[in-house]
Amino acid sequence: NPSMTKICKFILLAASGFVLASAQAEIVVDVFDPDTLQALDKPGLYSLASMLGIRQTDGLKRMSLSAMNASGNAKYLALVNTITQDVEEIKSKAGVGLAYSAEHAETLAPSGNIGRHFDPYWLTSALAAFPLVAVVNRVDKKDFYPDSCGEIRFIYRLAYSRAQPEARSTLPVFLNIVFKVTAGSNGNCASEAKKWDFPAGLTKGEAGARQIMDGPLRASLAMKQIELNMQIVRFPSGLETEFGGQAIYLFRIFEEDVTTGGLKARPLENTIDVAALKDPALKTDLLKQLRNPENLKKIDEGTFVLENSQKRLLSKRALSFSTSGRSRLSNKPYTAALGPNGEGLGPVNLEGLKFIKSPAGLIERLNNSTCVGCHQSGGTAGFHLLGLGGGLNSAFNQVVLPFSPHYSAERERRFAQITALIEQRPFDTFRALSFMPVGTTANDRELCLLDNKDFVQLFACRTGTVCKATVQNSGVGVNIGECIYEGAAIAGHVCRVGVIKNGAQDLALGELFNLKSFKDKIDISREFGGATCGNPKGGVPLGRVAKSCDLNSSEGRLEFVDRINSYDDVPKQICAMRGGPQFDECAKATNPAQCLAGAPIVRAFLDTCYPGRFCREDYICQQLPAAISRDYSTDRRSVITSRVEKLTKMSIGFCVPNYFVFNMRTDGHISPR
Repeated sequence: NPSMTKICKFILLAASGFVLASAQAEIVVDVFDPDTLQALDKPGLYSLASMLGIRQTDGLKRMSLSAMNASGNAKYLALVNTITQDVEEIKSKAGVGLAYSAEHAETLAPSGNIGRHFDPYWLTSALAAFPLVAVVNRVDKKDFYPDSCGEIRFIYRLAYSRAQPEARSTLPVFLNIVFKVTAGSNGNCASEAKKWDFPAGLTKGEAGARQIMDGPLRASLAMKQIELNMQIVRFPSGLETEFGGQAIYLFRIFEEDVTTGGLKARPLENTIDVAALKDPALKTDLLKQLRNPENLKKIDEGTFVLENSQKRLLSKRALSFSTSGRSRLSNKPYTAALGPNGEGLGPVNLEGLKFIKSPAGLIERLNNSTCVGCHQSGGTAGFHLLGLGGGLNSAFNQVVLPFSPHYSAERERRFAQITALIEQRPFDTFRALSFMPVGTTANDRELCLLDNKDFVQLFACRTGTVCKATVQNSGVGVNIGECIYEGAAIAGHVCRVGVIKNGAQDLALGELFNLKSFKDKIDISREFGGATCGNPKGGVPLGRVAKSCDLNSSEGRLEFVDRINSYDDVPKQICAMRGGPQFDECAKATNPAQCLAGAPIVRAFLDTCYPGRFCREDYICQQLPAAISRDYSTDRRSVITSRVEKLTKMSIGFCVPNYFVFNMRTDGHISPR
């Protein structure tokens, strides 16, 4: 895999996750190892409770959200109250019925086929917690804030666990606590970058946690903000039959309220309040910033930070939408405000820019700098960092890759920049659009530019694939393509063209102006590729090439695994698991994980995924569970189990729609009560 050539120099895969390594020094860009994170996630250290100033009982590993709520901590109560209020407001203004559980859905619709909203009760549940799932080195944020040496981020993900009957899962709700790294007296960040360089390597568990604490976490840190990204509503595929299901995501940022000791909302970076721009004076302020020659250079480079004119230009909350998020007008606030081709920009001089070539390109570059635009282009279900989960999730509910395609590309760029900082040499601060791949070649299923009229085209689809407009929207200006095979269809690959018709946006809803974008329409009637194409009604966005497999064939027995020595040996498709009636029934159950553990396993060919080879938009890399061995006789069962274990150890999985994995949906879980 060409895009893995460089990244494999500093990434070593292990059964427990991603561990950074090198033949020389080891430069750490992030920490995903569950044992190391668990050692950090302790009272008095870096547990969420400790971060918020809640005193924990000695020896208690992780504080339940019931206990955190009962503590009366002003910061946590502010989070609970704000999310609860946002849920209630969305419910009241959506104009459609929304349920908080499968049981509640059945009281609102005969078939239970209705949208589901996040149940705020999770935030005060004795079953729930916010475990630490990642620590991220963002020295590169110094490019945006020259008075700093970047940031360190602690990522927490909502999770629950119940002993009897057993149930456990994470949910798509993330808190990101951001610390600003203060620059030294000489403003040189080389010393801070070097704290992430471990000459003897970074170990795991308690020892690894101590290395991190004695190194980068000894920097001069100041809490900057707490960021929230969560799936707040999901519409099932049976309701959204053409899209194959949809979801709404909520973004917020909080900072400390020094008056109350709690939290208060702060503006989202570069994310304009489209409704507020009805004010001509505010729009004039925006255009003045965007036309400024120095600002245009920063926009071109990807390091622009919009000033919050009149303290009203930037939004304090925003909604984004999947599926086909890269082509949804709802995820493009600058398009909504200034037109798909920059009609509202007026005269703007793009001469001398190195990347942007047209007003439409400028608008897309700005969209991509927002929370909603970035997370819905090159993201995974509206997120960039998922964490490994491990023991937090059940066997049928595990993902292989802990981050999005965009995050993967960013990892390599950050590694190179940190190395340059340590060596005190210049580094190109250009940041690619979030859908661009590592290097100059996009693999199959990765996103691509259909032409070079709006941007200097920095990459192309790899040999044997072509950039195709699998999603089209005449109202967004720049349409983003997808690299697909020209010849033989691969199981799981896209096989329909989706043509989107944008629904109305309502500026009277203020910051929630795009709330009703779930009413967008998509025409998926046109198939291509000449293969059997799955219907999105079954939850497969834009369809997927369907191919059956026999569990007693060589493919079904996973015999190819015995011959794998590297990713070059991995076939493009494997006999994995697909959905079907049994999956649908389990999705309606009160304990889906328990249901799936006892349900028949339906096998089919699906496309493979592994580090450097991601699934297409709206799909996620799932781990093949060892439980498939139960369909074989005793003498063969252990062989199948060992093959599945090898796939797991090598981080090789198969692609399924995002919401086939329950930890990626807000519904389909036990009751938090």
